[in-house]
Amino acid sequence: MPTLFSAEFLNEPELVALYLPILRADLALLESRDHRTPDGPLLQCPITVYGGLEDSTTTKSDLAAWQRETRSACEIRLFSGNHFYLNRRWREVAADVAGRLTDCR
Repeated sequence: MPTLFSAEFLNEPELVALYLPILRADLALLESRDHRTPDGPLLQCPITVYGGLEDSTTTKSDLAAWQRETRSACEIRLFSGNHFYLNRRWREVAADVAGRLTDCR
């Protein structure tokens, strides 16, 4: 499998078509991000952080760092897969999110 952004990858239209929407979504999120200032208020609600069990770029420690953003609980949920686990596990993640939202009512 060619690596992302390698010439081999860029010459594979099907791979580019597969990953381009993901990259665009990531960039749109980064551009729209309105993060609190370092001395700004923390969240007052629990947060859930999602990740892939086999992700070599985002460690469990990276995910645990989200605890600094809230005064409440921070739970880490890991799913089978790498950094792009969501491509194959989206139904499981969506069910998990839906279940958590239902529990909040």
